[in-house]
Amino acid sequence: MATKSSLNRAFADLRKLGYIAKQGFMCCNGCAGNKLANDLAAKPEEARREVSGAVFYTKQEKDTLLERGEFYLSYGRIHVYEKGKSTAYGRPTVKVGKVVVETLTKYGIEVEWDGSPDQKILVKGIES
Repeated sequence: MATKSSLNRAFADLRKLGYIAKQGFMCCNGCAGNKLANDLAAKPEEARREVSGAVFYTKQEKDTLLERGEFYLSYGRIHVYEKGKSTAYGRPTVKVGKVVVETLTKYGIEVEWDGSPDQKILVKGIES
């Protein structure tokens, strides 16, 4: 069984790889997605292009982690809306998911994911 410190190290690695990786971030997915997009929109275009993607779990998922030792991760590109147009920053969602799964398993963290960009990554067996 993996520990919370293993999860922290995996998220630190993801940040080193250029991902915006947040734990217990915002109240829900909608607020988290908006915050990520707004924060990225405030950066210069050059800095936006350096972002590999995003991975996070919300405060709601953090509560699930504490209760059951498992939770879902959201991941993918960040979409910034400006002047009536959407621009996606980061790698394609499936590639982001693969890097997230590889990084987590490197730290002995059990995950379930079918490789679909429409499915969140289930993280299992975390001791709190």
